[in-house]
Amino acid sequence: SYIKSPSKRVPLNLCMNQLYNGKNITVNYNRKKKCSLCDGNGVEDLNDMVKCDICKGNGHVTITRQMGPFMQQITKRCECEGGKVIRSGSECKSCMGKKIGEEDMKLILKIPPGIDSGYEYRFEGKADWNPGFVEPGDLIFIINDSGDDFFKREGCNLIIMRDISLKQSLIGFKFRICHMDGRILELTSNDIIKPDDIMKIEGEGMPKGPGEFGKGDLIIQIIPIPHKVF
Repeated sequence: SYIKSPSKRVPLNLCMNQLYNGKNITVNYNRKKKCSLCDGNGVEDLNDMVKCDICKGNGHVTITRQMGPFMQQITKRCECEGGKVIRSGSECKSCMGKKIGEEDMKLILKIPPGIDSGYEYRFEGKADWNPGFVEPGDLIFIINDSGDDFFKREGCNLIIMRDISLKQSLIGFKFRICHMDGRILELTSNDIIKPDDIMKIEGEGMPKGPGEFGKGDLIIQIIPIPHKVF
């Protein structure tokens, strides 16, 4: 048997608001674990493990194939995984000989403000257990930013699009934005606005993430709409 099974990677979708503010998330997770009654052997008494008839206890089988004028021999691991099988009728009463049980876990992920897609949370030894391994591997949750309907993220900057009328582009405008932490930001302009002009509010973007201080910028991309009247 190998020592540790491969890690299991699980994507976790979070909205941008959760990543902006940070929060603790409880994840309910069901995993396969070693049967506690038979200790992952499939039988309660190891004397009920008998020699496999297919591999004769070797743990490997050899298959011979005809390849044109030649004979090819291939050796592969037997399905019994070790040369022994469970004597019929002596299977573990808990796992019915499958060697595996189940466990419901509650895992808490502490989401710091400002993390981005690809951020990983590793829980050592919490992946599914496999009978071919001694220990279970690690369970890894991978954060995926599922975005926002209003804000767009570019690095630690936030970008929003704002339509204005032709009149507003000439004489100015005032409007309010509800930020992701509930604060209301008021934007005022008395300048003539041209297509693709931007407004920038420093320090009102995304938090810069773990180990860093401050925030990026909030960038408002102004789009004059000639036929829009207000």
